[in-house]
Amino acid sequence: MIATLLTLWLRPNQAPHQSVTRCLFTLILLATLIAGNGLSHNWQRANGYRLNPDQALPALSWVAMSWNPDYSGQYNRPDVTHIRQQPTQSAKRAWAKTTLTHRLDTLGPAGISGHLYQKARLFLANGTFDSFQVNPAFDRAPNWYRQHRATSDWFLASWCQITYLTLLLVNLGWGIQQLRRRHLTATYLLGGLTFIGLACFHIIFWEAEERYALPLLPLLLAGTAAGYRQPVNVLRYSLRSRWLPLGVGAAFTVLLGIAAWQNAGLMVHSNSEPVSVVSQNEGRYYQNHRLTVAPHHTLTQPFTASLPFDQIIINQGQRRLTGQLILRDAHGKVVWQSRGQRPRLTWNFPPQMAGHYTLSVTNRGTQPLKLVTAPATYRLLPQAIIGHANQYLQFRVQQQSVAPVLSNGKFWLLFGGMWLSGLLIVDRFYWYRRQI
Repeated sequence: MIATLLTLWLRPNQAPHQSVTRCLFTLILLATLIAGNGLSHNWQRANGYRLNPDQALPALSWVAMSWNPDYSGQYNRPDVTHIRQQPTQSAKRAWAKTTLTHRLDTLGPAGISGHLYQKARLFLANGTFDSFQVNPAFDRAPNWYRQHRATSDWFLASWCQITYLTLLLVNLGWGIQQLRRRHLTATYLLGGLTFIGLACFHIIFWEAEERYALPLLPLLLAGTAAGYRQPVNVLRYSLRSRWLPLGVGAAFTVLLGIAAWQNAGLMVHSNSEPVSVVSQNEGRYYQNHRLTVAPHHTLTQPFTASLPFDQIIINQGQRRLTGQLILRDAHGKVVWQSRGQRPRLTWNFPPQMAGHYTLSVTNRGTQPLKLVTAPATYRLLPQAIIGHANQYLQFRVQQQSVAPVLSNGKFWLLFGGMWLSGLLIVDRFYWYRRQI
């Protein structure tokens, strides 16, 4: 809205009375905003929503949280917990104001500049927009991708980052062209003000996350498409110098060599991040329940593994139980069972193939055993706990994948292909410029 109004008042229009036209459109936009907010509130109240001011988080509390130097402006649970513990709205505002003032005084001018840099880096530097941080509970990806997720994500993230930098450079180049012509188009001005406004909102005031920059992507795509429609000779002296292509090729070689050196760890260091096979508790969109297993009774949870697995974690692996864990395949055959009277709740075992299994937890103690479960009226897993509809055991099934992201051959083949492709693009670019 602010970007639209600024563009409307900064850019000349073709109307006979420009001021009248601007005032009319400003009034229409403001009336639309007010009417939309009123309709939204009426719709909320009609559907039973009632605001409790003493429970709502004031806007100032989010500003104070964004200036926590320990989190680079990201959302953090400790600050939210502190503000929620304040009993009234006035107490929440007082706490937020005191916290914000204390943090700004503690940071000082140098600290404020450094914190803004960290927030800007977090908000603007990631070309994936945090899209790979999807909870495993919501994965609906091909098994080959899940099996090789570390390698695939590295390729995709590298491609996204290169594309993102290209979009930024093309938009910047298009803006430089317009400044040299001393004429900014209305679309570029509107898109640029929206870009700056959204960035300043999150970098200066609100919390900063990579995904909050996603609305910038359509602006960058549109700006890139428009910028390519009006090519201008930015490098005016490129036709006069035969050494310029060689210099560009050499600079590209040096930059690619630095990138290869920085990423050499991909073929040396092992990636120990496990592959998620079964998980129903990553999103935590439920309240924890506890099912009580009486002495000498058993709780059985069926599940389906779409990938091979070699680890099971129950109750986040935070305690032991007096009993036994038993894993059976689809035919009821015991393929693994825990040892000892008090087994831990994180177990590694020989790799098991993908298929249908049942996990049984038997209480062999004299006291009732409470296990954390996830209640849901929708399917968190293909089957609920046997004998307990709409209850699912809180557990994870994983595959411990410990291997380098890229092998030596793939690593050097990748960077060799990028080097040859880049040199070919540079050569063809200058050949095309000589032809026109």
